[in-house]
Amino acid sequence: MSAAAAVAVSRAVGLAKHVTGPAGALTILEGLDLDIQAGEAVAILGASGSGKSTLLGLLAGLDNASAGSVWLCGQSLDQLDEDGRAALRGGRVGFVFQNFQLLPTLTARENVLLPLELTGTADASRRADQALERVGLSPRARHYPRQLSGGEQQRVAIARAYAPRPQVLFADEPTGNLDQATGDQIIDLLLDLRRQAGAALVLVTHDPRLAALCDRRLRMTAGHLEPSP
Repeated sequence: MSAAAAVAVSRAVGLAKHVTGPAGALTILEGLDLDIQAGEAVAILGASGSGKSTLLGLLAGLDNASAGSVWLCGQSLDQLDEDGRAALRGGRVGFVFQNFQLLPTLTARENVLLPLELTGTADASRRADQALERVGLSPRARHYPRQLSGGEQQRVAIARAYAPRPQVLFADEPTGNLDQATGDQIIDLLLDLRRQAGAALVLVTHDPRLAALCDRRLRMTAGHLEPSP
């Protein structure tokens, strides 16, 4: 393994998440350890409500842990406030969600362009155009999300995530709202762009084909991660 491949772009040690609901205290994660290496693709499996999406949010610095520590791109999230975490994510972390999360008042191109402009990328326009071309949506660049199919919206979301050339991409059920054929296309696209970019890919999925194509598969059980075949 090369030196670059041995670098952990995401790391959790002793991670725990406890919440209080109508039925009282609930433990979602407890004592969880995880290392994601540069360029690695890792699938996180498990039953609905097992804490997979919660883990993704903690790893990305979108939520605060009850205990334990998280490092992202070599920096401890424990030492950063919300603004500091957002600054760390900018340009280095990409997200793809099941419900796409495109801004409805922006065109496909504008949705891809926005995070590039927010991080002050000098060649933002060129990168946005290149990203849309890579996902095969250049002809739809001026269309709004409501004018796009579900598969096309997910392609825009993928273009938006990869345009800043992140070190790590988090994907939460990226094929969950798509039919089988469209989902297969999105799987191929995600993994192809991941290889091109050299970014780590951490995804939550129920899709067995997507999980099988990852380097590692982990299953969430009782707040812990275990290797999965």
